[in-house]
Amino acid sequence: MRVLYFSRSYSPHDHRFLAALAATRNDVHFLPLLAGGSGEDGRPLPEGVRVHPSVQERKGSFLTHLPGAVSRLKD
Repeated sequence: MRVLYFSRSYSPHDHRFLAALAATRNDVHFLPLLAGGSGEDGRPLPEGVRVHPSVQERKGSFLTHLPGAVSRLKD
């Protein structure tokens, strides 16, 4: 099963959730909603988690960039 985990940024809380998901047999993907958001965790993503480009690549609301991000995830 594919699991898409998305969050505003990559915090210690996100690291714990992703580590737990990566320990399963699922295909785990991480989608940050904001580029360079606060609460960044300095640790690398857990092994096996695929990261996707941030939804908010440019200034403005991430909702305006969401359709492009969704189309990139379909592949």
